[in-house]
Amino acid sequence: MKVMGLFGFGKKKDQDQWGFPVGPNTAVFTTSFVLDGKPVTYVSHDIDGDWQFFSEDKYADFEAVAKVVGLKEMIEHDPTLASLFELPKGMAVTRARIGDQWKAHKLDAE
Repeated sequence: MKVMGLFGFGKKKDQDQWGFPVGPNTAVFTTSFVLDGKPVTYVSHDIDGDWQFFSEDKYADFEAVAKVVGLKEMIEHDPTLASLFELPKGMAVTRARIGDQWKAHKLDAE
């Protein structure tokens, strides 16, 4: 399932306008791999409203690589993530690399 256009992702937004339903300083989850330069290939907007941004890296201990940063920091790290501002709660998207189209997946109920 392709996401672009399905939920309005990729709409041209005014560069000065914040499109996300939460503020730029909202805490989001990522990993040291992403912050060290690995591309974000998985994003989830959890049913509880949390946002998570991960690469394809494998890890044995999530706590050892987990990082909490502001949403704006993630957008500055990878501006293509700004197109996900309308990702509904309970959905995740994946891509193979930066520049690829996002593919949507409904998250399993926890």
